[in-house]
Amino acid sequence: MSPPPNVSSKTPAPKGERAGTPRSFATRDLPIIRNALIFCVVSLLISIGIVIGSGWFVKSEQQKKMLVQSGRDQARAQANQADTERREIQDFQPKYMQLRQRGLIGEERRLDWVDYLQTIQRKRHLGSIAYDIAAQQTFEVEPPVLSGELKLRGSKITVKLDLLHEMDLFNFLTDLKTYVLYVPQSCNMTRVNTTTEDPLATHINAECTLYWLTMSADPAPVEGAPVDAAAAEAQQ
Repeated sequence: MSPPPNVSSKTPAPKGERAGTPRSFATRDLPIIRNALIFCVVSLLISIGIVIGSGWFVKSEQQKKMLVQSGRDQARAQANQADTERREIQDFQPKYMQLRQRGLIGEERRLDWVDYLQTIQRKRHLGSIAYDIAAQQTFEVEPPVLSGELKLRGSKITVKLDLLHEMDLFNFLTDLKTYVLYVPQSCNMTRVNTTTEDPLATHINAECTLYWLTMSADPAPVEGAPVDAAAAEAQQ
């Protein structure tokens, strides 16, 4: 029995291509997947744009939220501050009015000082009273005290009194405290030898140095008033 003959089969080459020509991706495969590839690239670009846009939108919303929260916090802080100031005014207004009536708040009323001395002199039946008021000065307080625009000021006052006995001096200083706020610095009493038989004659000379305290703001500058050159240089 003779062996079967060799059978070989060949796939016919497509039209337009010669047999034995290598397969080309650009000419054969690319046209097939071109639309799908374009759709994939466009989808990728759109996805990237959506991600970037979403991030920007989220960041923008977060910034808006932070601004709104900051505005709320600021408004809440201002409301709390206003409420605190209102309570402080309610708490301190009676004390402020009391100190103002006593003469601590405001400018010195030196004419009232004369009335005070005369009133005490008549009430206590004192002898002659002489006084000298020096120029007002601004005091520095240590440690510093928050007093707003008000500054502590004081005037040095020297008072000389003719007294019948020692208690007259203490009564005078006690009565004076009901009218003005002061800080005593020193008091000296000297007994006077007299031969008079008058029971109302004074036997003691007293001299006291004290500081009359007030609190007031600096006066507002007058428009058109001359400016102190030394003060202007000091401020500069």
